[in-house]
Amino acid sequence: MAILLMVFFMDNTMDRQIVYPGAIPLETDLLNTNKFAMTGMAKLASAIMGESTWLHGLACKPTAPASMSVEVGEGQIYTLQHVDDTAYSSLATDNTNTILKQGLNTSACLFRLEAPALQDHSINYLIQVTYTDTDTGPTVLPYYNAADPAIAFSGPANSGTAQSTVRAGKCHLAVKAGIAARTGNQKSPTPDPGYTAAWIITVNNGDLFIEASAVSIAEHAPFLPEDGIITAVQQGCMNRGKANREGDTYHLVCQPPVTKLTDGMRLFFRTPATNRGACKLRVGDFPACSVYDEVSRELTEGNLSICQQNEVEWNATLNAWILFNNQQKSDWADMDRRYIPVSGGRVKGPLAVEGLMETDTALKIGETEVTSEGDIQGKAWGGSLHSWLNRRSALFLQKLIDQPLVWKDPVSNLIIQGGLYPANKGVIRFPLTFPQSCTLVLITQCGKHKMSKDNAFVSDVKSTSFYLNAGSGEPSFYWLAMGF
Repeated sequence: MAILLMVFFMDNTMDRQIVYPGAIPLETDLLNTNKFAMTGMAKLASAIMGESTWLHGLACKPTAPASMSVEVGEGQIYTLQHVDDTAYSSLATDNTNTILKQGLNTSACLFRLEAPALQDHSINYLIQVTYTDTDTGPTVLPYYNAADPAIAFSGPANSGTAQSTVRAGKCHLAVKAGIAARTGNQKSPTPDPGYTAAWIITVNNGDLFIEASAVSIAEHAPFLPEDGIITAVQQGCMNRGKANREGDTYHLVCQPPVTKLTDGMRLFFRTPATNRGACKLRVGDFPACSVYDEVSRELTEGNLSICQQNEVEWNATLNAWILFNNQQKSDWADMDRRYIPVSGGRVKGPLAVEGLMETDTALKIGETEVTSEGDIQGKAWGGSLHSWLNRRSALFLQKLIDQPLVWKDPVSNLIIQGGLYPANKGVIRFPLTFPQSCTLVLITQCGKHKMSKDNAFVSDVKSTSFYLNAGSGEPSFYWLAMGF
């Protein structure tokens, strides 16, 4: 800072007007004092910020309560302007020399916006900013009356004419409407000559009020950090930005915008997606240039991993960015073996799960798949486990009035069949012949209570039939036979 101030005074820009006791005061004494102070402050500002246009403050937000208007708050513009485009009282016009002037906006400004009339259409509005010198404070001033010094003239030559008493540097704001188009295809208007783009507000057909999400900073708007330059430098905000991937190119937008690439300058950005191989970096509106590793080789897949913080340095000789990351030598093949990326992947080796494992899609283990509906697909049961179990469950081959049940297991070939016999003795023929033999026959009484006189039994069991023996008191019997 000391070196900066030394250059400041050696450049002789902070002149001071000299006045003497007894000397007749001139209006130019005060005018030059104001001009010298303005010039000195301007030179100090340009020594810190350069000679580009900058904005500070001027926050844009919807009104409260919500309406179709937005409010732009207090703030200022810094921009290179002529010292005086018009005469400053009795000081002549100076439209040759330029200084970095500050224009102030000291009160909130409201801008009403209109929604497009066509359905599914949107329109972008631009809040643009410019600097103006405005002579204000008109007052009828007292003038010296040589004929009667006790009675002052009102205005020059006693004309009663009011004269401006303040030359104000103003930050002038204006709204400019774009052209309505189908939502997503609308374009933002470009600023008028002499204006700087600050904010973009998108209004859709049918909107009844402006939401905060509709307000965004205009592309390349030169806003200075809200909390000041020193704080921004300490926080690393001045050379860090948000990056988006456009194919094999990363687009980095810094705020304030980068206006010049110089050899050795460093920028920081977080990777939005892992690179797939050689890639380029585009900063602001500058052309996209290759990104190399620390030995000037093109990057390979995974050198820029997702969410990784990256540091790159501009090499003017190579016309390329050099990557300086400690993470760029990671063994990605080893990481693939040890971790499953959030985007999905394949486990190459044993997997131990402690606790609950959830998935929104099918889970595959080798050639077996557990579906989200609860089924299991695999070779062991010829496809669907659900279908396999259905085939193994009760299969009615035929359903008759007197022999309603025949079931056969397709794997073991076990046959179970049964029915109702409406008599107390006789030959009962099976609906389905047992291919090998009948191994078991069960009977149970189904008639009147306590009417059976004898113990019922079966005899002459064959693969096609059996004989029922029972007392005369039981009118009918249920039977069940099993075999192969």
